[in-house]
Amino acid sequence: MQRAGQLIRAEFDIGALSTSAHPFYEGHGWERWQGPTYVRRGAQLVRTPDEDAGIMVLRFGPSQNVSRAAGISCTARVGADW
Repeated sequence: MQRAGQLIRAEFDIGALSTSAHPFYEGHGWERWQGPTYVRRGAQLVRTPDEDAGIMVLRFGPSQNVSRAAGISCTARVGADW
């Protein structure tokens, strides 16, 4: 997890993932997202309420003060979006 965190911090503004293993990720600095979740499908933003309780984020630097109560989205992909 340390290497994953280093990669995220080097390449991205925030880390996000879907999991049911909250305690494991919290032990590595990840936080539960509290706002609504969405997936971007082209120009469309589709609500994904089933993901609301499972999203965790790694905030740092530019994302440190991002509100966890705001909406968050990911890009659609093959398989599970989140």
